[in-house]
Amino acid sequence: MQISIVMVRALIGAVERAGVTRERFLREAELDAGALENGATWLTVEDYTRILMLARVLTAAPALGLHIGEHSRAVMLDTIGPLLEHVATLREAFASMGRYSRLLSVGHEPELHERGDSAWLRFPSLRGPGPFVEVTAEWTMAAMVPFLRLFAGERASPRSVSFAYPAPAHRAEYGRLFGGVERFERTFTQLEMPRAWLDEAQPYRSAEVYASLKSQADRALRRIERAGSVRARIEQVLTKQQAGTGITLAQVARQLQMSERSLHRRMRAEGVSFRTLLADGRRRRAKRMLEQPGTSIQETAFALGFTTPTAFHRAFKRWTGVTPRQYRDSL
Repeated sequence: MQISIVMVRALIGAVERAGVTRERFLREAELDAGALENGATWLTVEDYTRILMLARVLTAAPALGLHIGEHSRAVMLDTIGPLLEHVATLREAFASMGRYSRLLSVGHEPELHERGDSAWLRFPSLRGPGPFVEVTAEWTMAAMVPFLRLFAGERASPRSVSFAYPAPAHRAEYGRLFGGVERFERTFTQLEMPRAWLDEAQPYRSAEVYASLKSQADRALRRIERAGSVRARIEQVLTKQQAGTGITLAQVARQLQMSERSLHRRMRAEGVSFRTLLADGRRRRAKRMLEQPGTSIQETAFALGFTTPTAFHRAFKRWTGVTPRQYRDSL
């Protein structure tokens, strides 16, 4: 997973509100002000986590993520934030989040699930304890509540806000922001809402502004894909090849029109492995198949190339922390 330095821009606002100067924070974080301004730099999760921990220390704010989300403004997220405020419906907003989230982070795509009269916006990557998951989950969910109200009305509140980690010491801050519907130690970090909200019209949107911002976002996405992240290009190939079942690195290299050696070198530079990308592709396909009521767990296992359902069971639990049955029951 990689994180855009745009996310650090938003973090700086919270640091400054706590009385820490921008200059001090950038110096101690070992960040270049120029890189922060042009927004083209990408950070590893390790570097981003180090910066988050520094911000927590300098601000003395354990609930840092909640406070960032509470004061979040669309403009902080470059093109994506304003774009999401001009989509026609909440359903379209969630689809745009999925499409353009790669402008802010790679590997942090949200998923929309619907059942009965409820809908869930789920963040599969935000699971387990640790500063990266906790701060990012707090930030994301705290920012989502006022965003939902753009579509569902000023008094709208989610049915539940779930976090896939234990309750922290500052749990009272969660209660203040989420009004008692927060839940901890859940299978997924996700937000539940009435399904009817998905098709509510956004009363303040401008189709002209949206078209302009979408054009900008699409250009930015193409730049990333071209320049880009070799990971994203490999993932596109694996998706076309049914999540990489039976495909080799040499075959991927041929489809990308480069030598296997060059591809391996670029993967190493980005800190990704082919084995991990194959596993990620199979995990995504497994989840999509399990979400189809007519597809059995056994059929899913064989479609993904596993010789037995038991082998698939072990792999799926290793990928997600839950069994295929538990995942299906949570939908």
